[in-house]
Amino acid sequence: MVNNPRFEVAALAAAGRLVPILESPPPPPSKFACLYPHRRLQDPKVRLFVEFMLGRCRARVQELLDAPAG
Repeated sequence: MVNNPRFEVAALAAAGRLVPILESPPPPPSKFACLYPHRRLQDPKVRLFVEFMLGRCRARVQELLDAPAG
């Protein structure tokens, strides 16, 4: 299995030596961000919420990675 640009493997694919298994490219990675005040001005509830959401997001991403394909 390889992940090369099509132009690099076009001749091999045309000769039948390589067979495409995933025609479309994978989606781009997602980025998450949270903007909040500097620690001196931050309400402790904001930090707790950010930590809570971070844990939930990490757990959900791991569930998706561990799920069987299909």
